[in-house]
Amino acid sequence: MPARGMTALMAERDSSWEATDVVGSRPLPSRRFIKGGRIRSRWYVWYEQGGIGHSYHLAIFDLAGATATPDLIVHKNTWIEDLCPVTEVSMQSVDGSMLSDKLW
Repeated sequence: MPARGMTALMAERDSSWEATDVVGSRPLPSRRFIKGGRIRSRWYVWYEQGGIGHSYHLAIFDLAGATATPDLIVHKNTWIEDLCPVTEVSMQSVDGSMLSDKLW
């Protein structure tokens, strides 16, 4: 929960957020979480960002150890119809196999 008077960086799944550039009296996050998952040390985060150019994002992080700082491996900004193909291509790079079958 953000401090009083501050806006969270990303809204939770299915919660209120600023889907457009029109900001109401109560500022809301401009991004909303869609889905997350993990395969071994890689974490996958899907989210959407509002505004005139409403877009969808996939961020892939590698978190090798429990206290390690995550390294951003891939960040893709795309349209919704391209999100699944981009995800499938990005996930092939872990060990050469099609990991989307394991995650979906």
